Parts: sequence; structure tokens; C-alpha cells
Amino acid sequence: MTRLYDGFLKSLGGPKEADGVVTFGGEANYLIHWRLSYLQAASILLKSEHVPRVVMPVAYLQRHALELALKDLIHLARAVKEQEDALSQPRSPQHGPHKPVKGHVLRELMNLLTQALSNVQVELPSAVADLVTLFEKSEILETREGDTETFPERWRYALMSKGGHEAFSSVDPGRAEELPIRQRQEQMEAFFEAHLTTQGGLLDVLFSRFYFASRKREEALSPAGSVPEG
Repeated sequence: MTRLYDGFLKSLGGPKEADGVVTFGGEANYLIHWRLSYLQAASILLKSEHVPRVVMPVAYLQRHALELALKDLIHLARAVKEQEDALSQPRSPQHGPHKPVKGHVLRELMNLLTQALSNVQVELPSAVADLVTLFEKSEILETREGDTETFPERWRYALMSKGGHEAFSSVDPGRAEELPIRQRQEQMEAFFEAHLTTQGGLLDVLFSRFYFASRKREEALSPAGSVPEG
């Protein structure tokens, strides 16, 4: 994870610290900082000798990094679709900024991503389904009424409630559970490196198509049929 974070993120110009004050934003790619920094935070905590004491924050950081990655990919795939569709009518008005993708249930987000990728003829990497299946195993819980519900907020709150059910504890005091915390981290880091930080990965493919379609549209709109070098 150190190589993934330091080599990739620092090359973009990440946050800096001086005299106890962190400066962030500006020219740094904050979209990448968000998802990658949560995963890096989990990695740092996992190096502690007190992992059992911080298992809830680690689990939250891992699943939030995955949630943000899914949402970023959904936005980008939708943007690719919009730009490529606009090539047939380059002078048509562009849509405004996409609304943020709402929701926190990982499987629902994966389904949205699957559809968005299908619209641009890209397959969902199997690693995404593997991660969602791994993570949701610990988020599908039985309520007091005997129903099963997905609780993505489990790692954030001690008490939870959904759909009018009576609030109950996120940890069952009468039942021990096992959480493969390091397996989750390893699979997340492998996914990030293969598809979010590597040339030829899913993020790179989508960005390339978005950039190509945007440039083609600019060329079609320019009087001379070309755009300035940028």
C-alpha cells in the first residue's frame, strides 16, 4: 500500500504538512485523494499493535473507500456516455453537472455501476463483485423482528434502526463474529492498483474515452476544425 499511495498520489501533488498544519486542495486531484486516503488510513491503522481496538474505524475506512470508488466510477462512466452521445450532435447543449450518486448500500451501487458501464460497452471487473460480496457479509444483519436488512452504517454507530424497526446494537453481545479485516484490505489494495491507479485499468480506460470524446467535440465546434494544443 505504501508504494501504491506514495508513488501514485505524490506524483499528483498531494496534501502537505508544515508546522502541524496540513494544506490540501488546490492543484491536487481531490477526487483521487478522497477514496485513496481512506484506504491509506485503514492501512496505517492495520500496522498498529492494537488492531482489535480499532477494528470498527478500520472496517468503516475500508468500506467507505470502496463506496467512494464505486461512485466515482459511476460518475465517470455516465460522463463518457454523455460525451460520446454528443459527438453525433456536437452543437447540442451540454448537460449540467451530474447529481451526486446517493445511497450507501454497496450492492445497489455496484448495480448502478454495472448499468453505467454497460451503456458504454465496458464490463464490470469481477474484482468489484468479489469485494461487494465480501463486504456485505458483515453488513446483512437480523433485526429484532427476525427480518434481515443491510446496514452499511454498522461500522459508524453503536445503535441502528431501519424501516421502523426498533433500534438495536450493531454488535450482538451474545454472538461473536469474525471479520477478515486483512483480507478486505489486501483485496481492496489489489483492486485499487489494478483498476484505479494503473494504465489500462478501468479508471484509465474511462478517462481516456472521456478525454477523446471531449476533444473530438471541441474539434467539431471549432471554426477551423481544430482546437489549440493543451
